[in-house]
Amino acid sequence: MSKLNELRQALGKAVDELNTDDVIADAKKYEAKQLEIAEIKGKIDRMEEAQKQAASLARPAGGEPGLDMRTVGAQLAQRSRHSALKNFTGPNAVERAHRFGQFAMATLWGNEKAAAWCKENGIILQRAQSEGVNSAGGFLVPEEFSFDIIDLRDAYGMFRRLCQVMPMGRDTMNVPRRTGGLTAYAVGEGTAITQSQAGWDNVKLTANKWGVLTLMSSELDEDAAVNIGDILVGEMAYAFAVTEDTAGFTGDGTSTYHGIKGFTKYFNDGVGSLTGSVDAATGHDTFAEIDANDLSKLMGTLPQYVYVRGKPSFYCSQMGWALVFQRLIQASGGISKNDATGAVVHSYLGFPVEITPSLPTSSGTINDQAMVLFGDIGLAASFGNRRGMAVARSTEYKFAEDQIAIKATERFDINVHDIGTTSAAGPVVALMGNT
Repeated sequence: MSKLNELRQALGKAVDELNTDDVIADAKKYEAKQLEIAEIKGKIDRMEEAQKQAASLARPAGGEPGLDMRTVGAQLAQRSRHSALKNFTGPNAVERAHRFGQFAMATLWGNEKAAAWCKENGIILQRAQSEGVNSAGGFLVPEEFSFDIIDLRDAYGMFRRLCQVMPMGRDTMNVPRRTGGLTAYAVGEGTAITQSQAGWDNVKLTANKWGVLTLMSSELDEDAAVNIGDILVGEMAYAFAVTEDTAGFTGDGTSTYHGIKGFTKYFNDGVGSLTGSVDAATGHDTFAEIDANDLSKLMGTLPQYVYVRGKPSFYCSQMGWALVFQRLIQASGGISKNDATGAVVHSYLGFPVEITPSLPTSSGTINDQAMVLFGDIGLAASFGNRRGMAVARSTEYKFAEDQIAIKATERFDINVHDIGTTSAAGPVVALMGNT
């Protein structure tokens, strides 16, 4: 076991002892234990800082001048055994998966050989600033891997991709929102101009922690680093993408969603009164019954400024796409270029159709609920990003099964702030099922 891991375990043990009744009841013992914890933390910080500096100055073992570390990583990756990659794509996919796999094995499996490889190849193993002490250790995912995770989240989900992401430098942040504009008045000769005032208020974002947990075997071959990296990145990115979409579209405002209320919650609660909750024709309460007139009515309700300033799209589930949009497209007749080539283009009347499993997927009755959304969610919601992904492990959680629990966390918030009023529609409108 490395000295750094020994210190982390000692820190976890000391913190556990600090919270015992015996220590809490004795002021001298409590103070002594706090000093012990501070001393261990100081040693950990100094050792981690030394590792970071060594990694930033890293050179290959051979010491050849001008040899790119990524070239070394690519050569190692080519010699590793791996199956076809699913999540890492594009240039240097194998190398990137190999590097992430080595990072995972070093931080999550405690593999000292992988840790040495990371040090030699410039991968900084940086501890996360944890709200609690975890003797197993939590590590921030290096920035070079964050881009792959973000790309995958964009592919799997849509909320983060389509909203304006606000970097949060603190736990709470207020984002200014325009609520009204200036007005131009007709002015007569010698007459004073009527004053108008632009309206602004604030949208509050509060970063909360979200996490995913997955299990992997503790018996992993070091040559499997490429596939380890590919699998972990895919699992984590997909889980967070689904969570973000679900919170933004269907969050009900409870603690399950850290208080986030999604679009459908607002529209379903405002059916019959909220202008943006648009009723389909009477008797149209399943996807198979929605017709072109229903969609035209929905499009007509969206304010003109969204067409000018935004990028309107339809939002629905795969079931909605198949039973509504594909049905209407097929019924329109004729063979298009896309039909002839077999290409699937998710669009209707020139507007993109974004598909998410977070919206209704039932082929049955959907009465007084949002079935299809239309508009620009980027104008109606804000996405606050406080911290990138951090990962940690536990060997105790599934000890009997000889599995390692992998935990990933990040901190973000979503605020759906513009859904219109009882007299005016907002940047997003919803088609409601109507019995």
